[in-house]
Amino acid sequence: MTEKVVTIHVQVGDARELRKLDELLKEIEAVMEKTRSRSVTRRDDEKIIIELPTLTKQDLGEKMQGVYAKILENADEQGLVLFSSIVDENNIIEIVTTFLCLLFLAAKGKVHLWQESFFGEIFIALPDKK
Repeated sequence: MTEKVVTIHVQVGDARELRKLDELLKEIEAVMEKTRSRSVTRRDDEKIIIELPTLTKQDLGEKMQGVYAKILENADEQGLVLFSSIVDENNIIEIVTTFLCLLFLAAKGKVHLWQESFFGEIFIALPDKK
């Protein structure tokens, strides 16, 4: 079985960089369309099917508002939130869409994201409270 790896680069900078958000959304939609109903092999050789949803700009905008609201609700006094505290870890679709929204929120400067280890917890910080 061949494995496909998709790398998405997000640059956060001045206003010229923000125009790339639309391009990023188009690329994400293209990848999601290509993998709409793909078979995934688990470690125990059990196959599962993942149906990926179609996200429009409006859907993504509404989801971003919801994710940002969850961040505000769960932020501690320093403005920090763990990714795992704002998603249902058993719902792969929610994990993926929430992560995409975080990328867009980071590109807009509304949050800062980092990980201390590869595949480790994702830390979210509100810039105003840092």
